[in-house]
Amino acid sequence: MFLSFSTAKDLKNQAEILPSGPAWKSQSISPAYPTKAAVVLYYRDSVECMQALVSSPLLQDHMQYKPFRLYDSATKVMRVYTEWLSGDAAHYMQDHMQYKPFRLYDSATKVMRVYTEWLSGDAAHYMQICNDKFYHYLDVSPRASQEKIPEGGTLIGAIISSDKTHISAQTGNRAAHPLLLSCANINMNVRNKASGHLFVLLALLPIPIYHHKKSVIRGMLENRLFHECLDIVLGPLKKVAEIGMMFADPLGNLRRCYTPIAAYIVDTPESALIAGVGALTSSVTMAMYKNFGDDFRHPPRTGASTLKSIAALEAKYDPWELEKFKEMSFELYHLNGVNRPFWLDWPLSDPSIFLTPEPLHHWHKQFWDHDVKWCINAVGAAELDFRFSVLQPRTGYRHFKEGISALKQVTGREHRNIERYVVALIAEAVSDDFVYAVRSLMDF
Repeated sequence: MFLSFSTAKDLKNQAEILPSGPAWKSQSISPAYPTKAAVVLYYRDSVECMQALVSSPLLQDHMQYKPFRLYDSATKVMRVYTEWLSGDAAHYMQDHMQYKPFRLYDSATKVMRVYTEWLSGDAAHYMQICNDKFYHYLDVSPRASQEKIPEGGTLIGAIISSDKTHISAQTGNRAAHPLLLSCANINMNVRNKASGHLFVLLALLPIPIYHHKKSVIRGMLENRLFHECLDIVLGPLKKVAEIGMMFADPLGNLRRCYTPIAAYIVDTPESALIAGVGALTSSVTMAMYKNFGDDFRHPPRTGASTLKSIAALEAKYDPWELEKFKEMSFELYHLNGVNRPFWLDWPLSDPSIFLTPEPLHHWHKQFWDHDVKWCINAVGAAELDFRFSVLQPRTGYRHFKEGISALKQVTGREHRNIERYVVALIAEAVSDDFVYAVRSLMDF
């Protein structure tokens, strides 16, 4: 058999001349407030990482480039949502999304106003005026000026994820804050496979320790540095979202691509950090914790409304009078003191749209903390454990031979396994209304 190498050294040398992935960079950041150690950001070029994902030949049969709609039947009554491109947001960006306020009249005389969309109203115009003044103050271009991508352009949705992770508690108290990047155009069932390595490590965000006696101020400074680092790392993708860039697809075809944020996958505290809101406040709606039980959806917490609040706050208070600014941010607008969110000049991207639900805590943990306790109280711990224990073991399903009432350390996988059984197991032990309620909550 003919080989292009004869020794291990030759093989290693040939492997080293293969095209490498995006190179790592480092940048020292001068914090605005003293820290215990130097602040260094390690990252890779975000455009190069996205290009590497989009052009991978392994994905030639697993990429979508055009928004589409799916229905469960030919009658087109029930929509089916699968990929990001099957949703309304992608269609609006591609075709007809309105980002500028406008006025409609019933005739050319402009005597009678006609109100249709929210953006046709006076409130949207007022918010846009405040928004433009804020951008003029920052000396950056307005994020709301782009109505849609140009004709012939291709949407390449950026999926971003980050999570602060403690590595060691007893030996050095080390922590890491990785930032990951993926592409929403890759089919979901392929992208989510761990073996595909389709979430690229984009950056290691610094975790500074500030010299300030109050923990709440240290937290605010850390939040500001987080947004500053994201602005540095994701800056190239912002520019591509604004003016476009030629990317090669897996078949070698060149496409003019635009990169809005399709989703930012984080846990609940980090979702509030990205939206710029304080504790006990919804990151995607205008609701406070006292409103979380309301039976209606509150208005979305759009990026424009957050920027308007920041502009009004900065008009009265100096952002570097830290304690006063932090206090008034939360008291007046329920914000967290971040005055330059990284998404402020990212076209086609709004935190009320790209921030995603958190299934582990919002669905599965909620089921374990509330629904399971109700079932145990209604059925009885001994009876419910007995019903779980006598189930026939099946491949692919966990068998709870000791029941579930005494479980302590439970992961999301166990939550899902219990969800598969619980409705059937409580049947005939409780009233029909109770079964309907539990089933409805799980279906939701």
